[in-house]
Amino acid sequence: MAACSLRGRVVVAALISVLQTTRGQTCGPGEYWSADAAPSDACMNCPEGRAQSESEHRHEECQVCPAGKESSGSAGVLSWSEYGPTECTDCTAGRFAASSGSGECTDCETGQFIDTTGATACRVCPAGKQSADIVLTLHGPVECEDCEAGSFAPSSGSGECTDCEAGQFVASTGATACTDCVAGKYSDAGFAECADCHVMHSTDGEVGATGCT
Repeated sequence: MAACSLRGRVVVAALISVLQTTRGQTCGPGEYWSADAAPSDACMNCPEGRAQSESEHRHEECQVCPAGKESSGSAGVLSWSEYGPTECTDCTAGRFAASSGSGECTDCETGQFIDTTGATACRVCPAGKQSADIVLTLHGPVECEDCEAGSFAPSSGSGECTDCEAGQFVASTGATACTDCVAGKYSDAGFAECADCHVMHSTDGEVGATGCT
């Protein structure tokens, strides 16, 4: 009987200890309170797409990052504590998050761009333009640039301008089409202007000639 009583007191003491531990525990930045977790580990890391900046709290869920934001910083530099995301940050220019709960923003595709932060969508490059060179950047296109002379983009959303075909030219930038060379002139592909045939040579009256005879 004494042994049973002793075991009972031990169990009660253990329960009291657990309750005291649980009641005294709070969560920090990057964490949320989980009543289903073990008392000694009731704080869980915020998942990607959610964040928590407060300390000494018992919030049962982390805040969902709204559209246009991510739970990691630009170029993959995470806005995390040693536990989980602590804040939602705006997508940098050239990147977007179309919906809430994004762990990471997405780069704009070629033929598109966005020059503002916190974007929920990218804009399409108009005809006559292409996505600006992004080789040295850590994000998607932030602007569109005019096609160079000798090249064109006939429709919107062009990732890259196209050279004029041989026998055609365009002298201006931002072109949407090329023009045939007139009779007596010729061009190779990508020419900004047509060249005259040399003396004693001609195109035989051909328009859009690729060479002289």
